[in-house]
Amino acid sequence: MKSLVFALALISASLASADVLLGTSGGRNFFATDSVYTHANAKAYAISQGGVLATIRDQAEQDWVYGLTATTYGRLWIGYSDEVTEGTWVWDDGWTGSYTTWANGEPNNNAGGEDWAVTNWSGNNWNDLPDAGPGYQPTYALYTTPVPEPMTMLVLGIGAVGLLRRKK
Repeated sequence: MKSLVFALALISASLASADVLLGTSGGRNFFATDSVYTHANAKAYAISQGGVLATIRDQAEQDWVYGLTATTYGRLWIGYSDEVTEGTWVWDDGWTGSYTTWANGEPNNNAGGEDWAVTNWSGNNWNDLPDAGPGYQPTYALYTTPVPEPMTMLVLGIGAVGLLRRKK
């Protein structure tokens, strides 16, 4: 019985998050956080949820994200930065595609140390911002987790049924 209670506690804990599942694209679940964060905290939070700050791979995906978040969320941290080498932007998940949608004049490193990208900036575009500092508000985060494959869900379901039967 303890195993069943533990399994149910894990399931309910994972469902307790107030983050919003926006939908699925490219085999990834996209979530918007219910709290605002500095970039460092947003990145750590995404990892704690089994994901990464989001990679946006093309204009269709950007338009989809913007359509779902523009009126509800302000800026959203995404997983794009030049924190390692100034001017060399890379995605946290290692994706090497070339899609970007910077606002006019961005990225500009205007405040110095503007090493992280946000979306929903001046419309359907991105801006570079510092992690935090005078005049900069923390922002929401957009993160992704892998979509479990159907076989994984089947195995988990069979395991749960097995636990229930074993305890009878």
